[in-house]
Amino acid sequence: MPLKFIVLIWLVGAALISILIIGAIIANKRKNAWSFLKDLIVPMVTPVVVGLFGFWFASQQYQQQAADAERQQQTIVMRDIIASQEHRDISLLSAVDSQLMYHLVRYCRTNDQFRTFDEEAIFYFYGLHRAELVNLIATKGGLMFPRIWIEDVHYKLAVDVVFQILGANEFDPHISPMGEAVIYKYFGNASADDGKVLGKTPLLIDFHSFLTKTNDSTLTAEEAGILCGEFHNFQKRLQNNEIDRGKLIYDIIGMGHLAVYCYNNTFAYWYDLYPDKIPDELPNDAPEQFMSAFKDDLSVGTNVWNRIREIANPQPASKK
Repeated sequence: MPLKFIVLIWLVGAALISILIIGAIIANKRKNAWSFLKDLIVPMVTPVVVGLFGFWFASQQYQQQAADAERQQQTIVMRDIIASQEHRDISLLSAVDSQLMYHLVRYCRTNDQFRTFDEEAIFYFYGLHRAELVNLIATKGGLMFPRIWIEDVHYKLAVDVVFQILGANEFDPHISPMGEAVIYKYFGNASADDGKVLGKTPLLIDFHSFLTKTNDSTLTAEEAGILCGEFHNFQKRLQNNEIDRGKLIYDIIGMGHLAVYCYNNTFAYWYDLYPDKIPDELPNDAPEQFMSAFKDDLSVGTNVWNRIREIANPQPASKK
């Protein structure tokens, strides 16, 4: 109920109580309460009661109009987000990273004849992830994330996925610039708007065949050799346990759940929820809404949030 209605009702109620007290005193002195009620109280109380009901109905109508306006605004925001390129880029990145994580977890848990294929799949989805980072940077600052700290952390997690697999950032002189260029060429059409161009993105089975035959119509012989070399370097790091699989998995989970947290909060009224406001700054403790996705295992949510804080506030390297 609007504050002005509450104040008005309080004032009317206070005035009514004062009149009743004064009237009771007068009636007691006159010993004629019925005359007092008939001549003074009833004429005064009746319009007050009618007015209070009028204010109540008006406040209900005001709240309904506000709710309708809120839903219309939510509809506009939802349409803008769903139609935005940023939403498509983040959705694609989340889908790619989910597959990367599934194959990584499978690789860690099994030792069957398909383990080599899981290595190929991890690198394949890593290639899609690395190429998609260009689109994520291009649309950075769009509608998806309602807080700057979430946008920054999401981007840093995406970059850290590349860092964990390469073992260095892309500014490191040991990282092959030709390898980066070939990965963008081979995997870089995944989020193109044109459906005809979209079909040029190789499938996982195509990449498996490429590694077997080491040829591809989209790459020159030199480029094919570079891409195979990138894969074998990755394969060696993975087999030698040089990749921190735990951090890599938490990076991917953190990215996905930050996006879901923002999405659910933005459209909470559609779900008849009334969530807490997203903090303006990165909080020490994970928001309840963020942790609700980990209700089956809160320890995982805690570890993911700790990883988010670690990425957001990296400690400077110690000097030897």
